[in-house]
Amino acid sequence: MLTGIEPIVYTTDTISIERDYTSNGPYKVTYTTVGTTGSVAEPWGQQNYFATTKAHTLLKVDIYGYDATGSLNGYEKDAKLANCYAYQVENSGQCLSLFYTWSCDTETTPSAGINVTVTAQLVTYSIASYATITVNQKKNALCLTHLTFDFFTAINWGDLWHYNCGFKLYDIYGNTGTFSAGFSYDRSLLVIGNANNPSDRTYGSSTAPIQDSLQLVRVTKSAVVVGTKR
Repeated sequence: MLTGIEPIVYTTDTISIERDYTSNGPYKVTYTTVGTTGSVAEPWGQQNYFATTKAHTLLKVDIYGYDATGSLNGYEKDAKLANCYAYQVENSGQCLSLFYTWSCDTETTPSAGINVTVTAQLVTYSIASYATITVNQKKNALCLTHLTFDFFTAINWGDLWHYNCGFKLYDIYGNTGTFSAGFSYDRSLLVIGNANNPSDRTYGSSTAPIQDSLQLVRVTKSAVVVGTKR
């Protein structure tokens, strides 16, 4: 007699989310004002998060709602924004806060971030806010990254945007779980929540209000805020 086994539906209670492989360093800012040109170094920071299924080994992941090329977000065109799902600022404009999700693959070292030129108080800043980072260090896990670029004063980083990002995890026996990937209200933390099947809704609209994206996270029964205040 054959006995059926109840399928597992993964939620934030039954997946593992691990913060690991953090990194940091300096990035270059060149400034030009009347009769003066110079450069300074400002700090960047990276936090990687790895999501995987607890009951059985993760087999594959479907990811929805992100800029696949760095040119699809409707605002910025920069290949270093490929795989980014949110372009935000924190600390009243003194920090650029970027959120990425990566296809499950071998370890790789992409260049992530953006080149920005800003004029403030008669000073023009050429901001090389990007870094070569390492992602996908863990096998059988989805890697997400929160990347920050601090600046010594508040500036206008340009138009802010986000996608309603989500992903679906499959283990080796076909059990699944669907989740949203977002960010906290102050844009300083990465947030993962339970979600309806991402394929049942429209993802990829970068023009939707930020509140819509956060509601997707907040209305779930359980949301996991991952990260540490810097």
